[in-house]
Amino acid sequence: MNRAIVAALLCVPALLPAAASGGDDIQARKNFGKELAACAGYYSLLARQQNIDASAKQDFAKKSNTAIDAAARVTDRQFALTREQEALASGEGLNGPHCDEVMAHPQERFAYWRGK
Repeated sequence: MNRAIVAALLCVPALLPAAASGGDDIQARKNFGKELAACAGYYSLLARQQNIDASAKQDFAKKSNTAIDAAARVTDRQFALTREQEALASGEGLNGPHCDEVMAHPQERFAYWRGK
């Protein structure tokens, strides 16, 4: 996995105020966490494909773990895991190009949700 992406996602907690300043921050965290969790689901589906090599499976599994860990940092672990399962069940948010963008630019995505 690209080290820059991992480094950016590890900074996710630094994007958030130590204490939420109000409902908008809480909702932004939920929305961003849901988005990250859906991406974790997307990458976990790719990791389970039979027609890809072991290296690609491992890369997708790492992306899935990184996304679910980031979602848990933004919200909490149970919220993240539940949202991942909901995305897998519904197919909502399982969008490859979008997930690649979220993972590559988490600061911008969180800023987007804060501005909504």
